[in-house]
Amino acid sequence: MKPASKVARLPEAEIVARVIRNFVVKHRKDRYLAMSEKPNKSGGYGFGELAHFTHNLDLRFCKKIPSGSQSVSYVLAEINSLTATTECYIMHESQELDGKWMDLEEALKQILGQNIGAFIIVDNGAIVYHESENIKERYLGVRYS
Repeated sequence: MKPASKVARLPEAEIVARVIRNFVVKHRKDRYLAMSEKPNKSGGYGFGELAHFTHNLDLRFCKKIPSGSQSVSYVLAEINSLTATTECYIMHESQELDGKWMDLEEALKQILGQNIGAFIIVDNGAIVYHESENIKERYLGVRYS
């Protein structure tokens, strides 16, 4: 069953902490949780390691998006099959996007395929899309805990 489309927003620090608890490998969680306690200068929580973050993802809860399916329509359909939520929170290497709330489809249009480290976070950290600098490393994570 899909969660309701109107998910109450948690504080941004809690959303980032949920992403870390849900999708980061065990031996890195404490480090990233400590980092998430303070926003950066622009007010966001993006980590300098976002561009190469895939080695820190807990792949038990993330699936790699096939290279032939790395399109906005494919990723949007995958996320829409999991939730009716249409807004997301962004963790991004760029200060222009980091720490912003956006429409999910618009966020995918701006981020997907740019090969810049990013997380698109849906349902307060239960669903994530992650893109790294490597075009072959795009993941969709789902973990309702």
